[in-house]
Amino acid sequence: MQTIDEVEIEKSRINFIIWLIPLLALIVGGWLLYDYYSKIGPLITITFKNSGGLEPKVSNIKYRDVKIGVVEKVEILKKSEGVKVYARIHKDAEPFLNSTTKFWIVKPEIGLGKVKGLDALMSGSYIQMYAKLGNKLKKKYKGYDDTPNNLEKMDGDIYELVSKSSFDLRSGSVLYYKGAVAGNIKSVTLSKNGKIVKIYIFVKKNYAKFINSTTKFYNTKNFSVSMADYGINVEVGSLSQILFGGVEFYTKNLTKKDSKKVKNFYLYPNKDVALNKKLGLKREKYVDFKLKFKKGVGYLSIGSLVKLDGFKVGEVKDIVSYYDVNSLKINSYVIASIDISAFESDNLSAFKGLKLAIKNGLHARLDEVNPLISSLYINLVKTNDSETLIKGKKYYIFPTTLSSMSSISSQINSLVTKLSKININKAVDSFSSTLQSVKRPLHDMLTHLDELLKTKDTKELPKNITKSLQKINDSLKSIKKLSSSYDKDSNFANSLNKTLKDIDKSSLELKKVLNKINKKPNALILGD
Repeated sequence: MQTIDEVEIEKSRINFIIWLIPLLALIVGGWLLYDYYSKIGPLITITFKNSGGLEPKVSNIKYRDVKIGVVEKVEILKKSEGVKVYARIHKDAEPFLNSTTKFWIVKPEIGLGKVKGLDALMSGSYIQMYAKLGNKLKKKYKGYDDTPNNLEKMDGDIYELVSKSSFDLRSGSVLYYKGAVAGNIKSVTLSKNGKIVKIYIFVKKNYAKFINSTTKFYNTKNFSVSMADYGINVEVGSLSQILFGGVEFYTKNLTKKDSKKVKNFYLYPNKDVALNKKLGLKREKYVDFKLKFKKGVGYLSIGSLVKLDGFKVGEVKDIVSYYDVNSLKINSYVIASIDISAFESDNLSAFKGLKLAIKNGLHARLDEVNPLISSLYINLVKTNDSETLIKGKKYYIFPTTLSSMSSISSQINSLVTKLSKININKAVDSFSSTLQSVKRPLHDMLTHLDELLKTKDTKELPKNITKSLQKINDSLKSIKKLSSSYDKDSNFANSLNKTLKDIDKSSLELKKVLNKINKKPNALILGD
């Protein structure tokens, strides 16, 4: 019988060294993964009106010229206009992501009057960030089209200018003071109602101290010609102003200290308008008023002046006219912007001063600027009618009065009509008859006066009386000479007759001209 050897079964030993390598790899990988996500920082979203040339994985986010993130993705918004940018921010910049943070796109721009974003010319567009340290993390933002105006500037101040036109000013245009560069324009925007333009300017710190309530800003004009007391005044701007334009400011009183810093100003169209004489000592305060006129305002234009004793105190903003089918007349109302600071004093506010002036008889009247072209302006004049300033639905109603002044062309026309009605021949005959009728009495009076002057009694009278009688005698002799030399066929009669006929002929010619002016007021300037 065959015997079977007993086999000993021995348990195998686990070699832990083999498993140590993958375990270490897992630990290292986990640590690397943790390190990556711990440093990668948060993912934020920023919405812009357009992408501005941003590229995913290429365009950077910068803060203080340091790269703190990168654009991950750019997505077109479906429910609204614009794009959404996903950006990954470095972990060390996370404390700056809060409610104070602002983003805007920087891209290279080279144009007339401005050069911006040259650093983006080589690297491409990037997102610039402004922020302060904060606690609460914010991940959703709305980006700006350009550099925000309300950023804190340690080296200057931001001011707001309002105007009726942008004057073709752009972001980056230069601000001047006495010809030196004092700052620049940050942005030009339109107000919500679309009526005014808002221009935000940055003024350097060493120039901001020259700005107070007496400061006036105006658009720099390339070339201007004006009349001065000493002749014609011609002003030509510098080469940079001619090429690029800009804004300049002038301060009347450099030593004035305002109790409250003024940050809002009006931008005038040019230097002449800004520095023109002003009624009142206070800063301009323009208020819109409604003026109702019963006579036509056909020759009044938007932009026509409002004056008070020769001073410009406002201008016409809008004119509305309508035909009344019942009265068969044209009714009109005018919206005028008036500077009420002219009525301000130490004892009265501007509005109270205006109310008092109206109560004392101040009214608005249409007057002629230039009679030959029938242009009109609004003149604030004193009347005997006391009124109250009434508040309408939208505007205060400024009282008006009818113009007491007729057109100069109408006055000349009236004079010509009267001249044309004169019968020249009849006038000459009447003059002749009058002279003939006084010949005999005049002769008798002179004879008697001569005899009187020769008497002894007259010679003994005081010298002053004798002298007076002699003057009377001389005057009467002159009249006698005129009457004796005049008859229908005399030279004097012919000259008088010819002169009167020339007047008649000239009046007819003048009447033709006046009729043409009435039909076409600008005929003298523009021709037929």
